[in-house]
Amino acid sequence: MRVNTYVLDKTYEANTDLSALQYTLVKPSTGVATGPQTRIVACGAGDRGFVLQNKPKALGQGAVLRILGFSQLFVDGSGTAIAPGDALKSNASGQGIKTTTPGDHYSAIAFEASTAAGDLIEVLVDRGTV
Repeated sequence: MRVNTYVLDKTYEANTDLSALQYTLVKPSTGVATGPQTRIVACGAGDRGFVLQNKPKALGQGAVLRILGFSQLFVDGSGTAIAPGDALKSNASGQGIKTTTPGDHYSAIAFEASTAAGDLIEVLVDRGTV
């Protein structure tokens, strides 16, 4: 049985339409023109990121990031199967893929398995280095 868990979310401005990226890895980018706050963009391959929780549709809309805690994440387990406990980094689409390469940065730890592209699994958002 799953129960509620504590999480840390923070809201930043979207840098563009991120509505298709809910539950993928995104990252901070350049600052807002009128201040130091960052804007959020999609992750590329190997980027360290956080999980986008909502669907901001335009520049300046609030993008809610899961900084720490449990979340859903789209993953690609088709090339290398994902097992619970595996470290996940971003692919070019912001989906989580398994990494075992020493020195690689990861953005989440899998809590469910996947052997297909586009699976939505439970992960622990927790950044580190393999």
